[in-house]
This record gives sequence, C-alpha cells and structure tokens, in this order.
Amino acid sequence: MIQMRIQQLEMRKIEYCFLFNGDIPSDFALDASKYYHYPTLSVDKHNDKNKTTPWATKAFQESLQKLYHDRNLYSYDYVLRLNVSTYVNFDKFYWMLTNLPKKGLFAGPLFIVDGKIFANGTAMLFSNDVARVFAFDTQLDEKLCATTNDDVVISWSLSDRYYIQDINFYYEWFEEFKEVPTNLHDVFYRIKQETVFYRIKNDGEKRDEIDTTLWYIFFNIIK
Repeated sequence: MIQMRIQQLEMRKIEYCFLFNGDIPSDFALDASKYYHYPTLSVDKHNDKNKTTPWATKAFQESLQKLYHDRNLYSYDYVLRLNVSTYVNFDKFYWMLTNLPKKGLFAGPLFIVDGKIFANGTAMLFSNDVARVFAFDTQLDEKLCATTNDDVVISWSLSDRYYIQDINFYYEWFEEFKEVPTNLHDVFYRIKQETVFYRIKNDGEKRDEIDTTLWYIFFNIIK
C-alpha cells in the first residue's frame, strides 16, 4: 500500500513524508529525507514506563517542526495528515480544496469522545497557519499525549482556537469486509462522484490481504 501511495504522490509531484512510530516495514525502500522514524518515542498508556505504545501526537508535532525547518513547509498552502490505510482520490481532493479557505482551516470527519468533538485521524487537513500553530505549541498536555489517541489530542489542542470543519461528506468507509472481495460490484457501487477519502481498514486474520486487495482495486480505477 505504501508503494502505491508513493506512486500517486510522485505522479502529481506532491511533497510528502512518512512517519513511522514502530518498526519500518521490511520491504520499505525510500530516500531518508522522505520519512521520519521514532522507534523509541513511546510510553505505556498505563504506567508511563517500560512498554512501547506509540506516542504519535508528539511524533507528529516533532515531524512538523522538522518539515518547517528542513523542507520549508512555510511555502505550502495546506498540510494533509493521512493514515496509511486511507486511500485518496487526489483529483477530487484538489477539487475539494477549491471550496475551502487557505487560512484558519482545520478539517476532518467529526466524531465525539467524552462529549467532545474531534476530527478523526483517517485524514486531517490543516491550512498552513493552523499546522504551524500546532507544530510549535508548547502547551501540549504530555500526560494526555501519552494516554489518548493522537487525533483526539490534536483536535482538542486546536478546538479552542479554531472551528473544526466536518468533511464527512467526502468520506466512504470500507471496514466491514470479512473475506477478500471477489465481486467487484460490492466495491464499484460505493465509489461516488464526491468521495475523496476511502478508509480501508478491516478486522480479522485476513485484514492484510483484504486491505491490500481493496487498495489494488482503487489504484487501478482511481489513480
């Protein structure tokens, strides 16, 4: 899936960077400038020591800081944070951006946890000024970073300053497959004109095979 993502991005000359919190996949081959690796930036959610639950919020923040310093992120209009499981129709993504502001934007599919709204981390979109605020925010609650999912922490840290725009309209969720899809109609009929992001994350022993098959289907019809 990573190699398909790279092909998509490089075909469109989109600048990108991968972030790894754990082991790097054995088949991963990419210039070192295209990824950051945080093998030890981790804590235990229960007692803050000895275990290796990824500390993804701090890793994302530090990666943004590096991108601003090393790759002049200041010159870009938007920052899009994706999970590796999210397939993107980039042609539709560009169209979506024409309807969104270039300043003060923080967007994602909205959910609720503990009575508070957050942008789901399948795809989080920031205008550059908002990404910069998060990158250099020195007030992050480190205990919260260590015990709470990164998309929730990012959302809560920004929600007092920015309205979170819901872009659920642009999402389709492929999370219910128990077997590798063989009837392509089950996939094709859910590819909608307005959809930008396809969340592909299925559970069970066949998850890798199912998810990779779905990615191949999308990659061959939506490049």
